[in-house]
This record gives sequence, structure tokens and C-alpha cells, in this order.
Amino acid sequence: MSLITYEWKLLRSGYGFTIAIVFFAIIGIYGIWTGVSWSQFQKQAIDTAHEVETKTFLDLRQTAEQQEEGTALDPVDISYAVNPGMIGLFYSRPAYMPPTLLAATSIGQSDVYPYLFDVTAHRKDAFLHQEEMDNPVNLLLGRFDLAFVIVYLMPLLIIGLTFNVISGERERNTWKLLLSQPFSIYRLLGIKLLLRGLSVMCVIIPLFMAVVGMQDANVPLAMVGIWILSIFTYLFFWLLLSLVVNTYNNSSSSSNALVLVCIWIILVLVIPASIHLVADSLHPVPSRSHLIEETRQIETEVRVDPAGLLEDWYRENPGKRPEDFDPNRYNFPLFWMAIQREVDRLMEPVVDEYDRALNSQYRFVNAARILSPAVLMQDVLNELAGSGYSRYQHFMAQVENFHHEHINYFAPRTYAHEQLQVSDYSNLPRFEYEAEPTRLPVLRAITASSGILAWFLILLFSGMFTIRRLHSIE
Repeated sequence: MSLITYEWKLLRSGYGFTIAIVFFAIIGIYGIWTGVSWSQFQKQAIDTAHEVETKTFLDLRQTAEQQEEGTALDPVDISYAVNPGMIGLFYSRPAYMPPTLLAATSIGQSDVYPYLFDVTAHRKDAFLHQEEMDNPVNLLLGRFDLAFVIVYLMPLLIIGLTFNVISGERERNTWKLLLSQPFSIYRLLGIKLLLRGLSVMCVIIPLFMAVVGMQDANVPLAMVGIWILSIFTYLFFWLLLSLVVNTYNNSSSSSNALVLVCIWIILVLVIPASIHLVADSLHPVPSRSHLIEETRQIETEVRVDPAGLLEDWYRENPGKRPEDFDPNRYNFPLFWMAIQREVDRLMEPVVDEYDRALNSQYRFVNAARILSPAVLMQDVLNELAGSGYSRYQHFMAQVENFHHEHINYFAPRTYAHEQLQVSDYSNLPRFEYEAEPTRLPVLRAITASSGILAWFLILLFSGMFTIRRLHSIE
């Protein structure tokens, strides 16, 4: 009987192995279902926003056409359709970040960071802080996705399959018999670990390829390759960790299991939580209530003299001052547009302080993640799925640019008392998401994956040393 056949029969001798693998496959399928459902929800929300936008602006355009033809009946509809201030302030344009091809594999922070904004000419915080209502438990614990299965549960499965690879043989009194066979201890332990690792990968890889096969477009091969290689590296890190504990600790199987579970708690739970706590302490982010309070205070001060703001703008743009401008007559879209722009300008230092603190936290976490393979693995999956902080920053930069474009289109026309023509509707600002080049998330994923590889190599050399030590003792 070959060594592989013996080890495979030993694995399948009880129901525990089969039950564990089947249960792992079931929760993996559930994780994919959760990820696919969230991805489809995002797509539907974006499609709905586009449909509402298209219908709204088509109705406005038709009203503007009727006004030019002299057939419009409702003066209120006319005032909205041709007044740039009313359109800019009350008719939003959706700015969106669509889910990527691998979004279903890792929800990551996409359920916390907004992916859809209704952009208007109001001040920036008026739409940036809109929040979708969600189950607070989901937001606190995160959603159960394939990444959760891989980062948190796969190591526990590996521990359950390998905690007794050596101690179990000792307890069955077969260890010395195996060592007397004509093969090296390296081959013996390698086959034991490889069979268990491949059994787990035979669940993970088909699930991942099922997600890839669901996509309408081809997933870049670089992303597929990095995803699979990172999973292999992470899985074999835990296999080698179990091997080191088995070879270094001559105690019972239960003692090995206890040590491995304690290490799992430290690497997967304690260190990641500690990193975030230290980041919050070193780089505290101003509270949301502080931001709201500052905004309200500034807006209260600015609303005292909106006409003065307009006078300043007219002095800078003398050719745009309308003849019928009366600073004593309150014109809501005109004055409100000026107020919103000034509030945005005065709020910039407060918002910049918030952004600096958030970016400092991100840089600290990015540097400290090397302390935990679990954090590194989560970052790899988030980067490839497009659900990490870097892609969100890329999106927010586009949203802010579009907001400036939106204001710069409507504000000057509002200040000059210009009316929109039908032809202007073809040139109204509209958001188009620009995706990052594929190489950027791939490079970020490779960087995080190299950290897992470093942990793997450390354990590989440690494992070789402990095996040599075990062989000399036996």
C-alpha cells in the first residue's frame, strides 16, 4: 500500500473529515450567494438611479421645448425647466461606483462606504453624508461572504484537519512504524499536509471559478492568478503552522489543538482589532457630530448676507451682472446657490482635517498589517474585488470633481440670470465612472500577498528546523 493511499484511507476512516469538508462547502456556497446578492443589489440601485435621472431630465427637456414653442401651460414647470439654479439645486445627477467582476468574492467595506450619491449644487456634505438604512448588526459584524469563509473559517478547518498529524500517529502507536518505512520524514509529513490542503482547495477553487464564470466579461487573468496563488499561500501558511506546533510540541492532540486555536485567536482576532484601536488612538478622526455642528455654524453666518456674496462675484465678473439684480429682493435659487458655494469654501479646512486623519489611519493600518496574515489576506481579496479603501478614494476623487463641475456649470448661469435652452440639455454635466487601470489593484494585491509569502517562508524554514530536530530525537 502506497503512502498516499494509506493517508487517504486514514483521513476517510471516520465521518469527521467528510462532514467538515461538506459543511465547509455549504458555508462557502452561502458566502458566494451573499456576495452575489449584494453585488446585484448595487447594480439594481445604480440602474434605478439612471432610469429616474433619464426620465426626470427628459420631462424637463420636453417642458423647455414647450416653453420655446409657447405651448407650456404650467408656469411652475416652466420656471423649473429653464432656471439653471432650480435644476442645479433640486435635480440630482447620480454619481456611482459599480461593482467589479469579482465583487461577489469579498464585500469588504463596500457595505459601509457609499457607492451611490445624488449630486446637486448644494454644499458637498449635503449629499456626501446621505446614508442608506441597513441592519446595524450587518454593519457591525460585516456580511458573510466568501472572503469571510477564507480568512476566518478556513484556518479553523485546517486546524481541525491537522492538529494531530503527528500526535495522532503517536496515540495510535503507528508513528515509529511509519518512520521505519523506506521514505523520508519530509515526504511523510509533506503528503499528510498536501492531502489535507488539496482537499480544502478542491472546495475553494470551484467556488471561485463559479463566480468568475457568472460574469458577463472576462476577468483579467492576472487577477485570477493572484487570487488563487494568495489563497494557496495563506492555506499553506496555516498548514505549516500546524506542522510546527505538532513537531515542536510533544504533548497530546488536545494540547496541539488548544495551542493552534489560541494562535488563531491572536492572529485573526486580537492583532487586527489592536491595529485598528492603535490607529484610532494615534490618528483620531473628528466626529461626525463635530462636522455637522461646524457646517451649521458656518451656514448660519453665511446666510446673514447672501447678497454680499453675489456682489463679490459680480465685481470679479463685471460682464455677468444682470440689469434686474436687486440685492433687497430675495431670489431663492440665486441666493441659496451663493450660500452653498461659500459654505463649501469655508468648510474645506474642516473636511481636509477629517481626510488627513482618515488617510493617516489608513497608512498606519497599511504598514501594521504585516503583523497579521489574516489582515493581509483580507486586503488581497478586497483589492481584487474592488471593495477596499483605495478604490473608494479613487471614486470619491471623481465625485468631488463632478460636484465642482456641476456647480461651475449651474452657478455662473444662475448668477447671470440666464435661462437654459433646449440645446443646453445635451451639454448638462453627467457623471461617468472611470475605472482604475487593472494593474493598480493587482499591484496592491501583490504587495499584500508578498506579506503572506513572508510569513509562509518563515514557517517553512521553521518547519524544516523542527522536523530535523524531531528526526534526531526519534
